[in-house]
Amino acid sequence: MKHARWERTSRGLIPGETEIHHPPNASAKAVQRQGVQSQAEHCPGSQAYGARERSETYRCVFETIDDLVVVTDSKGIIVDCNCRAAQVLGLWKEEMLGRTMNVLVERGCAEQIREVLRETLTEGSSRDRECRLVGRDGKAIQVVLNCSMVEYKYGEPLEVVWIIRDVMQLRQLEEKLAELDSAFSQSIDGIAIGDLEPRLKYVNKAFASMHGYSPDEMLGMRVADLHNEEQKEEFERGIQKIKTRGSWSGEIGHITKDGMAFPTYMSVTLLKDCEGKAKGILAVARDIGEQRRLEQKLRWSQKMEAVGRLAGGVAHDFNNILTVIEGNVYLAMMKSHLHGDIENALQEVLKASERAAKLTGQLLAFSRRQTISPRVIDLNEVLLNITKMLRRLIGEQIELVTLPADGLGRVEADPGQIEQVIFNLAVNARDAMPDGGKLIFQTADVVLDQNYAARHVGVTPGSYVMMAVTDTGHGMSEETKASIFEPFFTTKEQGKGTGLGLATCYGIVKALGGNIWVYSEPGKGTTFRVYLPKVEKEAGPLATRDDEEDVPAGKETVLLVEDEPSVRRLVARMLRSLGYRVLEAGNGWEALHVVEEMSGVDIDILVSDVVMPGMGGVQLARKVRSRLPDIKTLFLSGYPGGTIAIDEAAGLGGSLLEKPFCLAELARKLREAFDT
Repeated sequence: MKHARWERTSRGLIPGETEIHHPPNASAKAVQRQGVQSQAEHCPGSQAYGARERSETYRCVFETIDDLVVVTDSKGIIVDCNCRAAQVLGLWKEEMLGRTMNVLVERGCAEQIREVLRETLTEGSSRDRECRLVGRDGKAIQVVLNCSMVEYKYGEPLEVVWIIRDVMQLRQLEEKLAELDSAFSQSIDGIAIGDLEPRLKYVNKAFASMHGYSPDEMLGMRVADLHNEEQKEEFERGIQKIKTRGSWSGEIGHITKDGMAFPTYMSVTLLKDCEGKAKGILAVARDIGEQRRLEQKLRWSQKMEAVGRLAGGVAHDFNNILTVIEGNVYLAMMKSHLHGDIENALQEVLKASERAAKLTGQLLAFSRRQTISPRVIDLNEVLLNITKMLRRLIGEQIELVTLPADGLGRVEADPGQIEQVIFNLAVNARDAMPDGGKLIFQTADVVLDQNYAARHVGVTPGSYVMMAVTDTGHGMSEETKASIFEPFFTTKEQGKGTGLGLATCYGIVKALGGNIWVYSEPGKGTTFRVYLPKVEKEAGPLATRDDEEDVPAGKETVLLVEDEPSVRRLVARMLRSLGYRVLEAGNGWEALHVVEEMSGVDIDILVSDVVMPGMGGVQLARKVRSRLPDIKTLFLSGYPGGTIAIDEAAGLGGSLLEKPFCLAELARKLREAFDT
């Protein structure tokens, strides 16, 4: 009987020499016939020779195929296998022959093997099934197997061919692809893959969502259709750069399914196969619309801060000028022999300076440098106290509605500043409703969380007291809303507004650590929402104003320190007119020199400007206090330089008088300083 013997050489698997086996007791004729048959098999062109060639070819395929091939009988006993099967399992062929398939698989897979065998014997073949083989080293190998029944010409023997495919690498690849797909789908950036046209072949959820589509809707779309007409030319230039350079990145506009434009930052890379041939593009897109809005708000905030510093500086100098004007007018009007026309002229000068002082006060409020007296207050109480004034302010054609929240939290603020905010917002609403309408004031306790703060620049998460001011007026456009808090911006006719009302509101609210936002559309009215930090303290009673113009005098000695000569001369005249003895100095060092020279004279009070070159008023007061412990202090300032200066002045027991001031105000502040 003839068998083919296979050997592994450097050239691969090759058939060995044909061996002739003579059965025992074979007759000479039988041997001779076998010899003749053998010679026929080696004779080219003979039928036997062709069968032999096909057999060797089949065997070569059997041995070189990449899959594992195992042949068993109908009971699952292995009768043959290829070298790949032995190699993967780490066994010799001889070790596998005569064993059942069950010994090659994990213990839990034995039933699967029996089921596959039964199905094959019944149906002639089996469906693909996964199981795990175990080799010599005990390492499990994930495979997919499929069986077919082979029945020889004479019906015997019946054999089963098992085709086994090692899918471990395939499964690892699938896992990597699944991880990659998961990463793509969860990415906050939009990711898309397209061909060279380019048309979309894959998009993740973020890419589809930012365009208003589902991922399936976008498949097959032309990438050019995601850009508006103005951007398509730029897109085409970008595609050419990608094909030439291999990549491109930059900002480009996209449009949503509804035709809305939004800006993106894109990075696009050319995809190539293993041979370096271009196959498509990979695009990563980020919607930077929110980023641009936040950047715009930040730039606006920085601009407002810069304008505020400028306004504060201008107001400080302007207040010095107004102090000189008002003070001299008051002194001139004290003369009893004034002619009527001159007195009327001085009255007009005084009124003009008072209007200028109010304008300066608005600048200081905007720049957050206004002198304030913060206290714990109830916003509802402030609103209730000025309701009558609000009704007169807005007129009868506008309905005023107040909706105060029960149990409203407290805020820490200057009541006068809060009134200023309310009045300015009411005036703005009144002017937006020339034909009448409704003005609603509403209060509430709110909590602003991290999400809200992330969408609103400058907001600190926490508890706030909110006041909403809503009107039913003509509303505002986006362009108007972008500028309403800027100083001197106004939509009113010339002469009917300074453009500082809303800027003042902004400055006051920001100085209190709060925020103010506007919501408006043309024809749909406007809502301003003011958020002030909530404090866990009890509110005190609101102070009442004393309008009496009493002018108390005195005989004490005053050390007056003011770096502006005109202001110093005026205040000195005012003090002397009140009966005080005045010692003058132009700066802190001159003041200390005066103290040294007048060591034998009692100096009762130091009246000093807060902001001076070289040595400020608070620093001077400390030095003077170290030499004259009992001296009183009164600070003068066009602006106090912020709450730090106020706290420092209060810490020294000093009072603060805001410029410009009249004679009566100076007189009262001096007596208050002596009484503290």
